[in-house]
Amino acid sequence: MAFNWDRFIRLANKLVKNKNEESYRSAVSRAYYASYNRSLDFIEKYIEMKKLQVPESWGKSKHLYVAYRLGKTKDPLINDIARDLKDLFDDRKEADYKKDVQIKIPTAITNIERARKITEQLDKGYNPLIRKTSV
Repeated sequence: MAFNWDRFIRLANKLVKNKNEESYRSAVSRAYYASYNRSLDFIEKYIEMKKLQVPESWGKSKHLYVAYRLGKTKDPLINDIARDLKDLFDDRKEADYKKDVQIKIPTAITNIERARKITEQLDKGYNPLIRKTSV
């Protein structure tokens, strides 16, 4: 059975209850990965209809490309998801790599809420009128 990426959001909610920075950082990361993987699944199922191929011009940045690709649809709801995913990506990079940036509970909670919003929008956001756009 396939893993349900939404379980990362539930884990993030549990992590913030630990009330320490390492848990907040981990919660930000889990929230991002729930959203990223759900978005990737959505692209492959409804937009590309196949496994996503990242153009060479994007290097190895599949994470940024997923947000970019969502932003190229003709559906405003999916375009909003793209912006939120990019914001989550930026916060996740800070949480995972910037030791001089303090991550506090409001950041973790905001990211969990944003991830939940993304997954809810993806659940209701399939629009059969979405057309492939050139990238």
